[in-house]
Amino acid sequence: MNPKFARIFTVSKHLLGSESLIGFVMKQSTDSHAYIILIVGLLAGSLAAIFTRYAENDGVPALVIAAGRLTLGTLALTPFILSRYAAELRALKRRDVLFAAAAGLWLALHFILYITGLEYTSVLVSVVLGATAPLWSALFEMIFLKGRMGRAMWAGLA
Repeated sequence: MNPKFARIFTVSKHLLGSESLIGFVMKQSTDSHAYIILIVGLLAGSLAAIFTRYAENDGVPALVIAAGRLTLGTLALTPFILSRYAAELRALKRRDVLFAAAAGLWLALHFILYITGLEYTSVLVSVVLGATAPLWSALFEMIFLKGRMGRAMWAGLA
């Protein structure tokens, strides 16, 4: 729940002695926004490989597609991040910024390799391989990190 709504909800609960109508409506509004964002994100993620294939068929190089995706994502999110988290961003230490930059470089590498890989296989195969990432992570942990997987982990992978 959004911290602003949480504070209002808590104050109204204390003032009225129970969950108020205002708090209930705000919680419902927050939940509906979350569902809308979730649906848009799922659609965008689900259609990404298909749109990438269309771009490749039109002759757009993989590096340009990857750079375009990252640029569009940055342009779409930056105003929201700056308006809500400007103080937190200014308070970041150099080490935190370097870790974020390293994560961004790995994400860029992921997009470059993924989109280049689409030139050599079908969208179906790429999505299936991408969906098996949790399985590969679990196998990596078991083989190289000597981790043990519990029943819940195996159930989640199934």
